[in-house]
Amino acid sequence: MNHAPLLASALSLLIGFLSADANAQYNAETRTLSVDGNTRSFLLARPASMPPGALPLVISLHGDGGNSAGMRSALPLETAATQASGKAVFVYPKSKDGAFEYWSSAGRAHEGQFVQQIIAALHAELGIDMTRVYLVGFSGGATMANALGCRLGRSVIRGLGIHSGTLYPVDGDFGYTGNGGVDCALPPAILVWGKNDNTGGVSYADGQAVLENYKATHSCSNTSTAFSPSPCVAFNGCTRRVNWCAVDGLGHAIWGGGTAAAQSAATAIWNFIAGDAPAQAQPLFGDGFEGGTSASNRWVMGYYVGYESSLQTPAQIDFSGLTHLMIGRIIPNADATLSTHFDIDAVNGPIWAQQAVNAAHAASRKAALMVGGAGEIDGWRSAATPAQRAMFVTNLLAVVDQFGADGLDIDWEPIETQDHANLLALAQALRAARPGLVLTLPVEWINTNLEWNPRPAGEAAFLQAIAPSLDRINVMTYDMAAAYEGWNSWFSSPFNGHMASTPSSVSSSMQYYLDAGVPAARLGMGFGFFGNCFRGVEWPRMAVTGTNLIASDGAMSYRNILASYRPQMTLEYDPVSAVFLHSPAQVGPMGCNLVTYEDPLVSTPVKAGNARNSGYGAAILWTISQGYLPSEPAGQRDPLLTAIKQSYLQ
Repeated sequence: MNHAPLLASALSLLIGFLSADANAQYNAETRTLSVDGNTRSFLLARPASMPPGALPLVISLHGDGGNSAGMRSALPLETAATQASGKAVFVYPKSKDGAFEYWSSAGRAHEGQFVQQIIAALHAELGIDMTRVYLVGFSGGATMANALGCRLGRSVIRGLGIHSGTLYPVDGDFGYTGNGGVDCALPPAILVWGKNDNTGGVSYADGQAVLENYKATHSCSNTSTAFSPSPCVAFNGCTRRVNWCAVDGLGHAIWGGGTAAAQSAATAIWNFIAGDAPAQAQPLFGDGFEGGTSASNRWVMGYYVGYESSLQTPAQIDFSGLTHLMIGRIIPNADATLSTHFDIDAVNGPIWAQQAVNAAHAASRKAALMVGGAGEIDGWRSAATPAQRAMFVTNLLAVVDQFGADGLDIDWEPIETQDHANLLALAQALRAARPGLVLTLPVEWINTNLEWNPRPAGEAAFLQAIAPSLDRINVMTYDMAAAYEGWNSWFSSPFNGHMASTPSSVSSSMQYYLDAGVPAARLGMGFGFFGNCFRGVEWPRMAVTGTNLIASDGAMSYRNILASYRPQMTLEYDPVSAVFLHSPAQVGPMGCNLVTYEDPLVSTPVKAGNARNSGYGAAILWTISQGYLPSEPAGQRDPLLTAIKQSYLQ
C-alpha cells in the first residue's frame, strides 16, 4: 500500500453549494485553536436556532488537496440533516499542509489532539453531546478518520462515516488479529466506495478489504439487510454496526456530486448517524465492583505511569480487579500550563496516555490523570496562587477533556502549612467547575514519633475542610522503611508493630487521618507493588545508618524481587503481617542482605481485608506494572492485584 499522501485529483469535485434552506438554518464561521503550538482552523456550522438539549457533533475531514469549505460543499451533511428534520453541530477541520498526515504516528497524534480539543471546546461552549461524536472523511480524510477512530476509540468517537479511505496501522498504533479484524476499540461505521475506484491505496478492492476488517472486528455475519438509500446494506449479527454502500459507476469521488440527493453519501451517512440511539448502554463503571445493581463505595485505583510503559501495555492490564486507572503523569508548570509528555516524550507520551484512557473505558472503568508527584512542588505552589488559579483550573480541565478522562489525581508533595490555603482553593474551584469530576489527593504515611516529627500546623483543620471537595484522600502506606538516625531496619509496608525505633505502620497512619476528621469512606489505603533492599543488615529491627538502605521503588519491583532475589534468599513471615527475604551473602543486582515487600499470600490479604472491614473507600496500588509478571500463564500474571480483588472488592 502506498503510505504517501493520496493524490486526489478527483477532489476538484469538492466544489458546489449548499441549498439555500440549509444555509438559512445553519450559521457558519471559521474558528482557530492552538494545538501543540500550531494554530489550526476549522469551519463551524451550527443551527441558527439551537434547540434545547445536547446535539451530536459531526466532524468531517477533507481529502488530500481539499479544505474546510470544499468538504462542506462536496459532502453536504447539513442539507441531509435539514431534509430529514434533524440537527447537529458540524465541524470541518482544515489540514496544516493540504493533507491530514495519516501516514505518520506524529501526524496521527497531532490530529487526535486537534479533534479532542475541538470536542472539548464545543462541549464547553455549546454543550454538545459528548457521547455522540461522529468522525467523517473522504479519501485521505477518511483514512485519517479510520486512524483516529482506532486511536481515540469508542469512548470518544461514537461512529465513523468512511468514504473511500483505507485502514492500516502506523508504528504499531494498532494491529491485525488472527481473524482479519483489528485490535483497537474501532467504532461502528458506514463505509462508502465507488466500484470504479482504481486509485492506488484506496481502490474498490482496498475498500472490500477494509470492509472485511470491520466485519471481523465486530463479528458480523456475511448476510445483510437493505439500508436506505440503495444500494447500501447493514450487515447482520454485528456486535457494533457495520454498513456498506458499494456504488455502481462511481470512481474516486464523493457519491452524490455535492448534493444530498436521495441516493448520495450525505444522505447515507446522515441516516447512519440519525439512526444511532444515544449512548446509554454500559455506563462507565465508577463506584461498584463489576457494575452490579447494588453500588459499592470500594474503589481500587491502580497507578500506571509512562516511565514504566515498557513493562506493560494498556492491552495487558487486568481491569477485573480495578475500578480506576490512574495514568501518570502530567507536570504542573510555574506559569499554570501543563506538560503532557508523561515521562516518555511530547509525541509518544500523549499517544500512550490516550491508549490507556481508551483501554480503561473499553473495560467500563474510570480513567484519572495523575498530576504532579515528587519534585514538582514549585510548579504546584506557583500555579495554584490566586493570581494564576483560574487559568490553572481551565488548563487542568482542558487536559481532562483532551484525553477524555474522568478525573484528576492531585499529587501535591509535600503538603505543608503554607500550601493549605491554595490547595484547598484549587480543589474547591475544580469541584465547582466540574461537579462530576473524579478528584483524589494522595497524602503521606505518618511517622508516629510525632514529638520529634510534628505534622504541619493546621493539618487537621485543612483535611476537614478539603475532604468534601474530594472523592478520596489516599494514604501512601508503602515505602515505609527508612534509615534515619535512631531507626532500625523495618518493613516496606507493615500492618502494625510501630514503635520508637520503627515508627511507621499502615494501621497507625490510617488511624491518624481518621482522628484528623477524614471519614473512613473517603480514605484510601496504599499497597506498594515494590519493596526495599537493605545491605549490611540481614534481619528486621537492627540498627541502621543511611548506607544500609540501598533501593526501593523501581529497582525493587515485585517482578524483580521474584526474579532476582526470592530464588536465592530465605523467606520469613513476621507477626506484624509482613514478609521478608534474608541472606548472609549479598544477593541480586543491588547486593541485598534483607528484602522486605508485600506478598499475595499473607501481607496483602491482611491489609486488604482490614481496608474492607474498616470501611475504607479505596485501595491505591503503586504501580500495577511493577506487579505484572508477563512470563506467567494467563490468569496468574497479577498475583498482588488478584489478592486485593479477592480480599477487598469481592
